[in-house]
Amino acid sequence: MASRRAAAARIRSVIYERYGFWPNPWTGITDAELDAAERALGIVLPAVYREFLHWFGSRAVPVSELYGLPRNDMRSDVVMRNFFDVDSVPGMLKIGAGCDGQSFYLDTARLDANGDCPVIVRDASGIDAEATPSFLDFLARWRRLEVPAAVQGGARV
Repeated sequence: MASRRAAAARIRSVIYERYGFWPNPWTGITDAELDAAERALGIVLPAVYREFLHWFGSRAVPVSELYGLPRNDMRSDVVMRNFFDVDSVPGMLKIGAGCDGQSFYLDTARLDANGDCPVIVRDASGIDAEATPSFLDFLARWRRLEVPAAVQGGARV
């Protein structure tokens, strides 16, 4: 697995290049808060997503409905959103919502050596397809993602 420092550098770089800001040290999520989230969710967070939450988890990234661990906004809280996700599937962590009823999930069953995993898009009718091969790629492409043809055509992943 890649080092925590390398993962953090990649995430900060993508956020800066894509959205134009660096993390604010006052809004970062502590390891204790991340550990509590993992216990509440009953999963180990993928390392890359965990680093994203560590650096940006309580500050909204300027995208709509990307869940994190904000201290003052329950509607964007990844733990709360997953507790109330009636469509949850084991191994899938809901991390956001898009237009037209789309939901985005980390496929934690498919972790790679860097501690990252594919992001799955589920359309309003419950059809799943891989949106991006990694969370890092998802961050870089968010809001420019096109719905995969498999979702549009009704095929399941």
